[in-house]
Amino acid sequence: MGKQGEEWSGLMVQITNLLGISRTDLETEVGNNWCLFYSGNDITHLEIRCIDPFEGVAIPKMFYKGNYHDLKCFQRAIESYAIDMNLSGLNVYICMNPIRTDFTGPQANDKAIQYRDLLLIDIDRAGTHKVPSTEAELQASLDMGDSVAEWLSGKGFPAPIKTCSGNGCHLYYPLHDLENTDPDRDLVKSLLTILGEQFNTPDIEIDPSVSNASRITKFLGTIMRKGTETPDRPYRMARMVA
Repeated sequence: MGKQGEEWSGLMVQITNLLGISRTDLETEVGNNWCLFYSGNDITHLEIRCIDPFEGVAIPKMFYKGNYHDLKCFQRAIESYAIDMNLSGLNVYICMNPIRTDFTGPQANDKAIQYRDLLLIDIDRAGTHKVPSTEAELQASLDMGDSVAEWLSGKGFPAPIKTCSGNGCHLYYPLHDLENTDPDRDLVKSLLTILGEQFNTPDIEIDPSVSNASRITKFLGTIMRKGTETPDRPYRMARMVA
């Protein structure tokens, strides 16, 4: 996703914030990431990836728990870094699934993932979208998320963690350490395809492409930027909904 670049030297356009989202707002929300990602003491490292929303340049950074006194210090360091980078104008993502303890590269790929910890269902506007969603579009995505969760509940799935991705809805389901194999990848992709066939509308759809093991996803408590924001299409913060 995007170009990996040491050459990134700052955004080429002015950073706007029409909703007046403050650092305090980000700090209040950012701790919710640990309800989803890397909450256990068995992890050794994780990747945060920052991406220039206008140039597409990606800056990966690996955090190693062994460099910190305890898990809380590890998490707080990641939160501070994410907020600082976000307020500089970058979108911030986290590698969703645990990384192998022997992986030493700067940016995780599918082979670097130890196992699948989460299933992501990504619900957003249909088609290509280069600007933020309207409130009506966002609400339609969140409503579809409720419908998907209710349908999956009838199939025996637990209640998901539901988040606002900034422009759409994310549902996260625990996978209880599903193996990182090609058949398991295909299983996840098949489920996303089935859900799309069941729920997609001309306006809102489920993204079938988020089945890869090294998927990055929105870091909660950060502002998500795309295109130019306007009063009816503002930049919003990724946040927990339920």
